[in-house]
Amino acid sequence: MPDHWRGRPILDIPTLSPTAGRFRAAMGLFMQIPRVFYRMRLVHNWPALKQLLEPLIAELRLRHPDAQFLCYGYCFGAYLVCKCSSYLGFSAGVSYHPSPQVCRFQPSAHRQTEQDLAVAARCPILLLPAGNDPEKLKEDGEFVRWLPSGSGSHTYPDMKHGYMSRAAFDETPMANLMGGNSEDIAAAQADALQ
Repeated sequence: MPDHWRGRPILDIPTLSPTAGRFRAAMGLFMQIPRVFYRMRLVHNWPALKQLLEPLIAELRLRHPDAQFLCYGYCFGAYLVCKCSSYLGFSAGVSYHPSPQVCRFQPSAHRQTEQDLAVAARCPILLLPAGNDPEKLKEDGEFVRWLPSGSGSHTYPDMKHGYMSRAAFDETPMANLMGGNSEDIAAAQADALQ
């Protein structure tokens, strides 16, 4: 959501020729790490996101007073799912290939531990990690146990982190580096969205 309003993604996927190879694709991502951390800490931090989200949720509640709201997020969006679920009155949350550790990169006044972030959630949250995501995010993982009653996790063991954020039939060097064949990605995306 903040990328949509600001017009610039937190991470630019390098455009590579089909013959670029895995090393060049990996280096293209690696070189963006400082920019990603800068944007998480100073641009896409909670004080900035809160200013976007609170008026949006207030307007949605005004227009649809009887509606139940679901919050979802990919990757770093797991942080927003948990944060928004802690006080904005959502009924449920879902996070695909979750990365809630963004809570540790916030400015000091808003920094939290992952446990503080999870414990503060007030609605059930479903985590849908990939096979190479940390164990704490998978079934019976530590982070999952901290979440409210009714929360859970379903792991896609054959997927790699980022499976919902990339096209299922992308055969570029970047997609190949991320792993997962086209059929497995399409099946996991369809299953996760049901």
